[in-house]
Amino acid sequence: MPFVALGVFCLAQPFLLRSAGVEVTTPTLADPASLVGLTAPAFVAAGAILLVSGAAAVLGRVLAPRWSLSVPFVCVTVGTVFGFGVPPDVPVTTTVVTGSTPFVVGGALVGGALAPVVLGSLKGDTMALLAGVVVVLAAVATAPAPVFAAIAGLLGGGVAVALSWALDGETWRP
Repeated sequence: MPFVALGVFCLAQPFLLRSAGVEVTTPTLADPASLVGLTAPAFVAAGAILLVSGAAAVLGRVLAPRWSLSVPFVCVTVGTVFGFGVPPDVPVTTTVVTGSTPFVVGGALVGGALAPVVLGSLKGDTMALLAGVVVVLAAVATAPAPVFAAIAGLLGGGVAVALSWALDGETWRP
């Protein structure tokens, strides 16, 4: 149960960041203040991994490598929902997708795909491993700032996998 709660907490962080008035944009080296944009995909990736792993634990099951392929779908869903917003100068009935959505989704996919890559390699499931690698490569190739998307995804996904490895050894250790 703590994984589910921590996963929901992590998934809520980008929305709380935006509601606090912090603008999440695609990071650039020219504007160091834009590096706060790394937090959104990192939190989405970590939250998705912890949520799916926690849901499996709540159901009393071990997270299978092929079921871990649902993590990227959670990343895409939450990243896309994060991108919707209502600009202040248009009617409330108008919804737009913000410019940071491709970066958030791309970075979250990189991090979220770590779950099938790690579990596929540890459990010997080649299909999950290859599918995870394809998702990582596609996300890096299509992200607006591929290096920053990879950094954010690896940071969030890596921390979530390390936490899962430490606390849920039955699922994550060989």
